Amino acid sequence: MEQESHKFRHEIIKNTIINLLYEIENIYLSKKIYDSSSYGKEYSKSNKELIKSEFLRLIKKDYRQNRQVSFYATTLNISVRYLGRIIKDTSGSTPKELIDELVVSEAKVLLTMRKYNITEVAYALNFSSMADFSRFFKKKTGVSPSHFMKL
Repeated sequence: MEQESHKFRHEIIKNTIINLLYEIENIYLSKKIYDSSSYGKEYSKSNKELIKSEFLRLIKKDYRQNRQVSFYATTLNISVRYLGRIIKDTSGSTPKELIDELVVSEAKVLLTMRKYNITEVAYALNFSSMADFSRFFKKKTGVSPSHFMKL
């Protein structure tokens, strides 16, 4: 199959760029920038932005094993409701939407590689069955994994 004719080529590229931007943001935010006039005092960065940055770091690290918002809220020592409000306020998306976006992006990459079959992709992304993965993928993309692989 020729690369230029792949129907989801632009979407795959877009998702790869988004993931790259998340990584750049994570690297930038992980470095502490201190005010030289006050030792140990970080430049003011809202608590919401810090929580969002830490949430994004965590989901990039754990999205394959943990897709539940409650896991991330517990890890951040905040309530699910508070995490949802912060992420919605700072990103415009819910925590679940961001997690699902990451899972779908990874699924598309794995399916596009054609190195793995659908069952292996489902297993790699920690779905309990191929059927669960197929339902999730079709709900999020509008096409089944097998149809996506044929495109």
